[in-house]
Amino acid sequence: MKSKKKTMMRIIMMMIMMLMMMIMMTMMVMPKERLKKTKNILVPLQGKSTV
Repeated sequence: MKSKKKTMMRIIMMMIMMLMMMIMMTMMVMPKERLKKTKNILVPLQGKSTV
């Protein structure tokens, strides 16, 4: 059971790392204008989730 939990944690960590890498890559590649658009979309969503 313990080993299974450890492997699960490792897989989850790997997934998170992959996601972070993807986000970083998109941020680097994306032009400034597009970034602003995505931020405009993300900001209200974050506001809703917190409120």
